[in-house]
Amino acid sequence: MGAECDAITGCKISSINIGAPVVTMSYSPTSGHAVIAILEYVAYADGLIRAYNIHTYAVHYTLQIDNTIKLMGAGAFAFHPTLEWIFVGDRRGTLLAWDVSTERPNMIGITQVGSQPITSVSWLPVLQLVVTVSKDGTLHWWKTRVMLNPNRPPMQANFFEPAAIESIDIPRILSQQGGETVYPLPRIKALEVHPKLNLAALLFANMTGGDNVKNRAAFTREGRKQLFAVLQSARGSTGDFFI
Repeated sequence: MGAECDAITGCKISSINIGAPVVTMSYSPTSGHAVIAILEYVAYADGLIRAYNIHTYAVHYTLQIDNTIKLMGAGAFAFHPTLEWIFVGDRRGTLLAWDVSTERPNMIGITQVGSQPITSVSWLPVLQLVVTVSKDGTLHWWKTRVMLNPNRPPMQANFFEPAAIESIDIPRILSQQGGETVYPLPRIKALEVHPKLNLAALLFANMTGGDNVKNRAAFTREGRKQLFAVLQSARGSTGDFFI
C-alpha cells in the first residue's frame, strides 16, 4: 500500500494498493513530459522500479533490467537537476543510472559499489559528481562519462568512473570548527545536498546506546550549541560540508 500525505498536517491525501512489498518511494523533482508535472517512483523488493502518475496513480513506465542482473530493491534515489537521469542505489550494493527522457527509459550505467547496501545517493551539482553512502558508512564518489555522440549511448559498464576525491576527515573538520570529536566516530547514514548552494549535510547514525558518556553528551544542550556553532561558521566559509 502506498499513501500520499500532506507534509504540514500529516493527513492522508490519497492511497493506492501497489500489490507488492515496497522498499523505497521517491518523487521526481521535474519531468520533461508536458502533462505530468511530478512522478512518484516506487522500488519493490524484487528490484523492480515503477513510475506512477501522482494524479491518476497509473503506471507511467517501468524501469526494466536484464534478467542476468540480480537486485534486492532500491535503497535510495537521486535525480540529475537538468538531464532526465535517475541514479538508483540498490540494497545489493549496485549503482545504476537511467535515462528517462524517452518513452522507453534506458539503463545507461551500472557499477558495483561494494557488498554493503547503498542507503543514500546524491548528485553534487557544483562538482558534477554522484555520491553514494553504503550501510557501513563508506562514501564513494563517481564521475559520469559525457556522451560525445547523443545517437550512441555510452557503454553501461563505463558510465560510472571513480572520482579522485579526498576522503572526509571528520575529526579534523570538527576540531577546526571548535567542536569535540567523539570516539568511536559515528557511522555516516546519509548525505543531503543543497540543490543550488555548494553545501551538503552529513547525517550520522544514533550512537547513544551503552555507557559512553561522550556519545550521550552529543544530545545535550551543550552538544546542540556546538552543532549550531559549526553550522553558523560553515555558512560563511568555503567548506563544502556541514558536519
